[in-house]
Amino acid sequence: MSERPHAPSTPAPSGEVAVLAGVQSALATPPVIAVARTMSHFGEHAAGWVALSGVGALLARPRRREWLLVGVGAIAAHAAAIAIKLAVRRARPNHPAVTVNVSTPSALSFPSAHATSTTAAAMLLCRATRS
Repeated sequence: MSERPHAPSTPAPSGEVAVLAGVQSALATPPVIAVARTMSHFGEHAAGWVALSGVGALLARPRRREWLLVGVGAIAAHAAAIAIKLAVRRARPNHPAVTVNVSTPSALSFPSAHATSTTAAAMLLCRATRS
């Protein structure tokens, strides 16, 4: 009987990887994953915010400029996030405990272009809607 060589053991996740793996294991149900995927696709390259900006500009003509600024701001924030990512070069967490449920255009993680463009869009939406 031959023995198979042992695969190197993977260390338990620690720090932010442990938190991410914990959140994923607590919330990883098909409906939650479906919503998360939809939200990710909406925010991809700020495309959802640009589309929302265009709809707002068409429907709220008196505030067209403010609505168009939502899209411009989201694109500018997305571009800034990419430039910072290229300077910082922080890799995404890469551990077997972390599940990636959507494709990512880059192996770099900081800052999140989704979060950056969404924050810019949210701030500009407050102006466009006077909220």
